[in-house]
Amino acid sequence: MARMQVSEIPKGTSSPDGTKITVEIKLVSGVTHTLVVAYRELETLTNALLQLAQQAYDRQVAAGILPQLVAPNAPVNTTSFRVMREESQIPAAIVQILYRAAANAPLGTGAFRVDGNQTEELGRALLQMTEQLRQQGA
Repeated sequence: MARMQVSEIPKGTSSPDGTKITVEIKLVSGVTHTLVVAYRELETLTNALLQLAQQAYDRQVAAGILPQLVAPNAPVNTTSFRVMREESQIPAAIVQILYRAAANAPLGTGAFRVDGNQTEELGRALLQMTEQLRQQGA
């Protein structure tokens, strides 16, 4: 089977009541697929896709199609992230990331919890790094 290459994702929306997510995926071949998922099933679907992606990647590595991943403690490339408030006894933020360990590696997810002070420290550190990167022309 030929590899399906994504040309663009022309539409990604949530329903007015937030119960459904709809994503249109247009392939280079011109074929468009529409994925509609109930919000309550989104996490299950995402986890299943990540597991299948890992399985497919492992098989491609075994077949010599793709290289083995870099060391497990090497930095990862963040694809996207979101920061949410955690509603609990102790106010905290949860940072979730979607990442790849290498260019052709499957997507992975991670999350970490930070309290109010850590959130402030992280924000300052990121702003300082932003300035350093700007000065270097990144």
